[in-house]
Amino acid sequence: MIGTTNFVWTVSEDSGYSILVVQSAVGAGQKLEVIIKWPDAAPGTEDALLGPFPITPKVVALTVEAAIDLGWRPQRQDSKAFCCRRTDDDVLVRTGSPPSTV
Repeated sequence: MIGTTNFVWTVSEDSGYSILVVQSAVGAGQKLEVIIKWPDAAPGTEDALLGPFPITPKVVALTVEAAIDLGWRPQRQDSKAFCCRRTDDDVLVRTGSPPSTV
């Protein structure tokens, strides 16, 4: 629960990033889709990426609050997802396309 709204969320992983999808627990309203890039490994290591960034309930809550500040309205009846990405500086920015087109 964030504020007075209950949310459900899921995470899927792709090559080098995770996609967080959040929506109101009642199922109606606009979805939030967020790309979260995996952290780079230290220089000189074999792996280019460290693997998935841990998506915890705290991370989801902070992401939802940031998305609301950017204009996401979870109750809005809109079939088009509100799409964002996390920058390397851990700042949420709005994008114009869904994560599936990355």
